[in-house]
Amino acid sequence: MAQLLESALLVILGGCAGILSGCFGVGGAFVITPLLHALGHPMTFSVGMGIAYTSWTSALAGVRYLRGGTASKEMFLKVVLPMGICSFFTTAYAKNLALALDMAGKADGVIRVAYVMLLILSGTLVLRKKALQKGVGPGNKLLRLPPLFRIQDLEVPVSVWNILFVGLLVGFLQGFLGIGGGSLMVPLLVALCAFEAHLAVAVSLLVIMITAPYGAILYFLAGKISVVPLMALAAGAWFGSALGVRVNRALSETVLRKALAGFFYLGSLAMALKVVGCHVLSLVLLLGLAVGAAGGLVFVGFSEEKKGEETDQV
Repeated sequence: MAQLLESALLVILGGCAGILSGCFGVGGAFVITPLLHALGHPMTFSVGMGIAYTSWTSALAGVRYLRGGTASKEMFLKVVLPMGICSFFTTAYAKNLALALDMAGKADGVIRVAYVMLLILSGTLVLRKKALQKGVGPGNKLLRLPPLFRIQDLEVPVSVWNILFVGLLVGFLQGFLGIGGGSLMVPLLVALCAFEAHLAVAVSLLVIMITAPYGAILYFLAGKISVVPLMALAAGAWFGSALGVRVNRALSETVLRKALAGFFYLGSLAMALKVVGCHVLSLVLLLGLAVGAAGGLVFVGFSEEKKGEETDQV
């Protein structure tokens, strides 16, 4: 009975994380990994399950964005593929680091703190979009180191070094934290490369779609992934990701950025509570955040979609 209840809970969580994945351009593991850990699973197991879940959700949403034309073929070839290739170099190293910390009995504490810091940084980067994009202008040589290249989807040229840096960082986050890396990739694409939030979301999911399976295979071979719970999560994600993509297209740039930043900050608070020993409160906040944010986004997205339809009729 307990196993059946846990499977039902995982289906619901998988669906909620799928909505967040499709809407925010993240694989959903930044919700699933801490939740599995809060439910009592070891951190390295939660990391492995998180990145396996990410492989599935990013593929579901990424293909929808590619077919919908949000990201062009030029964007895929010049940005997505180079970032994906770069990430392979750091994923394996980060996975070995996480497992070494696990053997030393330090993985739980270190990864929890890393999660808190990552979510705070991600939320800050999203909110500081305009301030950071001032550095993309001609006066800032650091963000515009040659070679530069242009893409039709972007207003300003992008430095190759920015793309490579984001790709390497994403690979490390995948291997160490069990996330697709979208929680930091989206803000960095917005801040360093002048991407609009909707385009950054699409590119993020396409990169994760390429790179996350590699990390999942590494953790599976290390015995850190269980098939049955993963199938329950994947079943929920099947329905959730489609809703998330639809919501993303209905929301404005400003609303999307503010919602994403707020989610990151509340997520960091939940993980911080886990770090200081408030396990029950952390679990309640994470569950409420996952279900509440997903439901709220769907409600707001559908409301905006309906307003758009009424405006078109007028």
